[in-house]
Amino acid sequence: MTKVFLAAQALRILGTLHDWLFGTSFRVLCYHTISNAQRFSQHLAVLNISAEVLGLGQLLTQKDKRYSLSTKPRVLITFDDGDPSVLDRAAPVLASHGMPSALFVVTDWVTSETEPWWVTSSRAWQHNSNLEIHGERFSSNQALIARLKTLPDTDRKAFVSEHFSAARPARNPEWSELSAAMKQGMEIGAHSASHPCLDMCSPEQVQREVSSSIATVQKRLGLAQVAFALPNGNGNPDALQAAADFQASSVLLFDHRTMPASRLNVSMPLISRLRIDDYASVWRFVFIASGWHSRIYHLIRRDTQSRTL
Repeated sequence: MTKVFLAAQALRILGTLHDWLFGTSFRVLCYHTISNAQRFSQHLAVLNISAEVLGLGQLLTQKDKRYSLSTKPRVLITFDDGDPSVLDRAAPVLASHGMPSALFVVTDWVTSETEPWWVTSSRAWQHNSNLEIHGERFSSNQALIARLKTLPDTDRKAFVSEHFSAARPARNPEWSELSAAMKQGMEIGAHSASHPCLDMCSPEQVQREVSSSIATVQKRLGLAQVAFALPNGNGNPDALQAAADFQASSVLLFDHRTMPASRLNVSMPLISRLRIDDYASVWRFVFIASGWHSRIYHLIRRDTQSRTL
């Protein structure tokens, strides 16, 4: 508990200094799976002491709330893809802390046994490390997945289909489980229909992926308006236009940047997010949630694009 308390004080100090220097006032964290519930609970314990944890709807109403030195770091917790571990492990811990969150689901996968294509591809490489794409071999499964994300979507699908024998049935959430999670304070949003790389898709496919996922979440959960999280974080004008056409409440990026309050003043807010994993140590969590990791990361890489899942 002493470590958690010290980490919380560090987050408060570093977060306040970051906002004072850069004028940003929101951190939007993005997890994917929760395999270490104990470590994740430590993350939340730090936030419980040092930060104000907001729901997505709350964040969108705070565009006129100005930053001051007395303001606690404001944090939104999000999850992408809809991995069952989020409902099984994260949701109960969040509920025990009384913290809201947001989960963005791949709608074609809900109630199905579809395995994410990158998991299938990773297993295919582990079975056969000599897999090639246009004569190119890969030193790791991560390198293979990174290369697949640069292919036109039809080529990516063809490769995955060719190696589909490595796929295994996956447990994906049911709509009833998502409805129950909403009652516990977890907002549900759309994360495309099948999780392609939208910048590798045709305009027509982008339109289908965005519109179908938004409409499905609205219909299945009885919501008037939902937010849309870009798969891989890499969007394009077609994706943003489709989200606007279907009146998404906001579009969530995956650019590992803190969230400037000024972005909330546009008709469809674009919400920056920070990548985080449940296995991050308490001190790494503080470094990321304070905003400083993002500053150093982009200073070193000078790379605004992300193809992280």
